[in-house]
Parts: sequence; C-alpha cells; structure tokens
Amino acid sequence: MHQILNRLVAIPRLYLLLILLAPWSCVWAHGGEPGAGHLWTHWPITADVTVMSLLALVIYGTGAWRRRHRTPATKGWRHAAFVVGLAAIFIALQSPVDPIAERAFWMHQVQHLLLRMLGPFLIMLSAPQTIMTAGLPETIRRGILVPLVGNRWVRGFFGFFAHPVIATGLFIFTLVFWQVPGYHNLALRNEPLHYLMHISMLWSGLFFWWRVLDFRPRPLAAPFAARFLMLWIALAANIALGAYLFFKQQVLYRAYDDVGRLWDLGALADERAGALIIWLPGSMMTVIGILVVLGLWLRHERLTARRNTASPDPDRLMLQTSQNSTVQADRNRGIALSLAAFVLLIVVILITLGLLIRP
Repeated sequence: MHQILNRLVAIPRLYLLLILLAPWSCVWAHGGEPGAGHLWTHWPITADVTVMSLLALVIYGTGAWRRRHRTPATKGWRHAAFVVGLAAIFIALQSPVDPIAERAFWMHQVQHLLLRMLGPFLIMLSAPQTIMTAGLPETIRRGILVPLVGNRWVRGFFGFFAHPVIATGLFIFTLVFWQVPGYHNLALRNEPLHYLMHISMLWSGLFFWWRVLDFRPRPLAAPFAARFLMLWIALAANIALGAYLFFKQQVLYRAYDDVGRLWDLGALADERAGALIIWLPGSMMTVIGILVVLGLWLRHERLTARRNTASPDPDRLMLQTSQNSTVQADRNRGIALSLAAFVLLIVVILITLGLLIRP
C-alpha cells in the first residue's frame, strides 16, 4: 500500500482526472443573456462551475498547507501559475467573455485561447499533482484514487490520450475542426454542440500541455525531441490557420449575424481580427512553450552533469566528461539552429503581417 501511495503522488494522471471531470460541469454555463449593451457587465455565474473551481482551489490550498514544511519548498511562482491558470478557465466560461463570444468571432477566439492555451499551460506548468494529491482526504486517496490508479482501463485511457502523437493530433484537430464553417456555425446555433466545443478544447489543451511540460524524468516523461516536435507542429498549424482566415475574402461564419455582431463590426473585419488572435497570441503561447521546454532540457543536462561529476571512478569520470562535452556541443548546435529558424520564422510573419495591414 505504501508503494502504491508513493506512485499515486508521483504521477499526474490523478490530477488530470479531477480537471477533466470539471468541464462537464460547464454544460449548463450558458444561461439567458442580457441585451448587447449590458454584456460587458454580465457575469453568467453558475453554481456548478463556481463550486468546481472553488473545490480545486481548496484542494490545492490544503495540499500546499500540508506540504509547507517539506524540503525543497514549492516555489511561489508555481502556486501563482496554478491560480492564474484556473482563473483563466473560469473567466473564459463565467465572465462577460462568454456572452460576448457568441456575438463576436474575435472574442470567441479569445475564449478559445483561454480554454486551450493559457489556462492548461499555466496549470500544467505549476506541476500541481503532488500538492493536489496531498490536499485530498486520506479516505478518498485510499478508497477511490488508489483503485483508480491500479485500474488497467483507467491507465490505458490516459496512456492512449497522453501519447505525444495522439495529444498533438487532438490539440490541432480541435483547433481546426471547430473553425470549419459548417461546424462552427452549427455550434453557435446548437447549445449542446457548443458545450462539446469548449469541453474538447479544454481536454485537448490539458493533455497536450501535460505532455509538453512534464517535469518527471525519463522514461516517464516524453523525450525532449518529441516535445519540441509537438510544439513546432502546433505552431505551424496555428500560423497556417490564422493566415488562411486572415487572407480569405469571403465571410465564413454567418451564425454571428443571426443575433447581430457587436459594435456594428463588419463581418469580414470581425473574422480577420479573430484570425490575428489565432495567428499571433496563439503562436506566441506555443513559442513560450518552446522556451520553457528548452529550459527544462538545460536543467536536465545540468542534473546529469552533476551526477556524473559525483562518480567515484576517475577514469570513468574522464570518459563521461569527454562524452558529455561532445553530446552537449551537438545539442547546443541543434538548439542554436532551432532558435535561428524560429527567429527567421517570426521575422517572416511580421513582414507578411505588415504588408497585409499597411494602408
């Protein structure tokens, strides 16, 4: 039992299970909405989403308090990242962002950015699994979570969706699929489908950023090369979709006209503004992910070098040092080339954007 509990604390699947259950509470988050003039002051607060958010905060806060004397201490930025990430999801679903998003394409893209990018990114960056587990009552940990961890169906479910290929595919699929005009318009006119849109984006974002921002050692975590590839593919998809929606000359999302677009904003201008949100802020979130993974990689290299330095065999130490130096040099060159390619990509994007929006 002691080994199972230690394993329980070590894996993030349990925390993901709690978070993945939370979106289903959003099914009734869209209530009756006020007139357009009052949307900025309308907070469509619902008991289910509020309770789930507060429950997550209480569990996290309890775990942080119980572990306050542990060494090494949890850094303050991790606590802040968790709270802000949870707040981003709450704001996406319970603030004026939600009703405005149903009348403006650009605000809908802000909502999606919070749901699939910012919120999941910050939550997974905080690596909250240990704290969340510590915050649960002992009876729940032993009576519910331990059996769940040992259940092969549950493990198989998470293992499938957490595979780097599947996680990346779902992350990109939910972005592209829900921008297909037929499905996007239908989702705006059909509430259950609209809920499915938001749930799928949140789920895919949590799985994707979990695999990318995994602090665990190998082989539990995905290889760093795989993480970089996941992020580059996501970045390419973001840029391609944003550029397509910006370049197009026809209106694609007519459902916003059914209730009236806000501020007398032209349909084409509205959709181009939304395209820029997908293109630039969405891509920059992926770039930040690349930089974070680069930092994790360098941290891993430093820890490996320290372990090698502690070797008691001088001959072995000299051989390992030589080998590590060669490997590190190769990796540094690869990193430098990747960063150079990224800088070139950003320059091309900015030049293209400047040509598009010049008077």
